[in-house]
Amino acid sequence: MSEVVLQVRNLQVHYATPRGPVKAVNNVSFDLHKGEILGLVGESGSGKTTLGMALCGLIRSPGRLAGGEILLDGRNLAGLSEDAYKKVRLADIALMPQGAMNSLNPVIRIREQILDGLRDHGVMLTRLEADHHVESLLERVGLRGEVANMYAHELSGGMKQRVAMAIAISMKPKIIIADEPTSALDVVVQKRIIETLQDVQAELGASIIMIGHDMGLMAQTVDRLGVMYAGQMIEIGAISKTLVDPKHPYTRLLIESLPSTTEKKPLRGIPGLAPQLLNLPQGCAFHPRCPHTFDRCTVETPALIEAAPWRWAACHLLDTDQ
Repeated sequence: MSEVVLQVRNLQVHYATPRGPVKAVNNVSFDLHKGEILGLVGESGSGKTTLGMALCGLIRSPGRLAGGEILLDGRNLAGLSEDAYKKVRLADIALMPQGAMNSLNPVIRIREQILDGLRDHGVMLTRLEADHHVESLLERVGLRGEVANMYAHELSGGMKQRVAMAIAISMKPKIIIADEPTSALDVVVQKRIIETLQDVQAELGASIIMIGHDMGLMAQTVDRLGVMYAGQMIEIGAISKTLVDPKHPYTRLLIESLPSTTEKKPLRGIPGLAPQLLNLPQGCAFHPRCPHTFDRCTVETPALIEAAPWRWAACHLLDTDQ
């Protein structure tokens, strides 16, 4: 394994409500290695986007970082002041937000939106230097230089996604968090966006956390896959081995729910609904929907254990000492 650039340890994000805290991210731990693409999948509401926002220091009231560590090259980012986190954001950890169509300012030209983050970090460029830098960034993500003088409403969905990518790489960050980078795009544009993201990542030597629902896209893109359920990381490991031999029942059901292109078979969904984060079931959060539940599952929350070399899962079925 390559050098670890990010260590997340027991991260917790809670949202305050009149009925008590909603545990959107609940004791999540994982490592991110230099130059790798880590995928995060799970049903809507599983905590993927909240986790990405927490890593960027973007959790706002009524949300709060309730515990844990975010170690970037050994430095703990958890608990940093907003001003201190501003220096980290974009320079070290950059976000490609979900729905680039809504993330760009409609009344400011693309050029100024790209330069805004640089100025905020104290990077002062002459007019000529700024023009050259913006044009270079746009060309790196497959856009013409004249896009710099356009407004967001003049761009297609794929072009807006590429602009969001250009902003994210403008300061050569170590980590890029791509939240649903291909949502609302057709499959041809999706493929081009992913290929561009991979090219940019290889050029920068950056690590990527890619958040999404599309298991097929993950299979073609990521090196490792993390599966989230009810705010918890329940499985993480190499994508090639996870798809062939998933260790957690939820991961297995997720994969089995995908339609096959090689054989006719009935579509299978996962029975039941994801639990409310305000009122999680006792024990394993997945046990009400799991076909392999036994007594221990209903009373004890499983820990993330090494189920195979470099593969971890949180399931009592894997505990050989039970």
